[in-house]
Amino acid sequence: MPVSTRPLRIAASLALLAVAGLGTACAVEPAGDDENTSSLDSELTSSKTVGDWSKFPNGEECLAAVQGFYPARFGVTLPVAGPGSYGSCASHGACHLWLDKIPSPAEWERIPNDGEHLPTTYDLIVYPPSAGDPWGHIASVDHVEGKTIYVMDDNYVGHHLKASHPHTVATTAYGWYHLKKLGAEPHPSPAPTSECVDGGLYCGGDKVEGNASTLYRCEDGEGTKVRACAHGCAVRSGKDDACRCVPDSDYCGGDVVSGDADTLYRCGSDGVSTTVVKHCAHGCAVHSGTDDACK
Repeated sequence: MPVSTRPLRIAASLALLAVAGLGTACAVEPAGDDENTSSLDSELTSSKTVGDWSKFPNGEECLAAVQGFYPARFGVTLPVAGPGSYGSCASHGACHLWLDKIPSPAEWERIPNDGEHLPTTYDLIVYPPSAGDPWGHIASVDHVEGKTIYVMDDNYVGHHLKASHPHTVATTAYGWYHLKKLGAEPHPSPAPTSECVDGGLYCGGDKVEGNASTLYRCEDGEGTKVRACAHGCAVRSGKDDACRCVPDSDYCGGDVVSGDADTLYRCGSDGVSTTVVKHCAHGCAVHSGTDDACK
């Protein structure tokens, strides 16, 4: 289970962006400006680490990091993204490894994120471009809790830094590649529609019985109420379900949005994701009818 719902804020990276005006990216080769981290959304870290990441590089772009890890750990190589864009995927972007620079099918099994399977440890997971990040992201899967995928990577939680703990990624993945030498068909299927996975968060009707506007946690195959969702509950593939929030509104953690009770969050334009506004030194005040605020 997650050790914290505090966002992995990238203060150092934001400082670099503010001072130098750098772009955000996750590529192999520099594309003019120095690349930077690719997410500002709040993420979860896990107290559990399954993989052996001792050979995972530090100080790289995300794609360069996995291109160093898999040869060192498993003796297999990955393609170079190279110059040239592909649709919305920018030159040198990690997203190329799903779109047009496909790893060898003799070594890798390609598994789309279609809701039929879940990844396992050491699967290579690829994320698409997002607003402000035309390069996408790439990482190695550490483990899955419920429907939530935790990964190891560089250049996501900090500028060119290796993650200190497995963490989630805000963007929904294209899919992942399974290394065939690790065995056939290890990726587990999600529980049948009538069952939930222990520890996962579900809207009522999504594998647990209950109100469709209520969020439940799966415990021993049954849903335990977490909270009623005032603005509805969002079913998400590959991630825990979540209560919806009002875009651009501010909430204390635990009031509509998940998070630390002493942190103020802003609801994203999608009505589900959040970013940190600030950590409240004197606590966070919940206001009825208006935005929450730090005390």
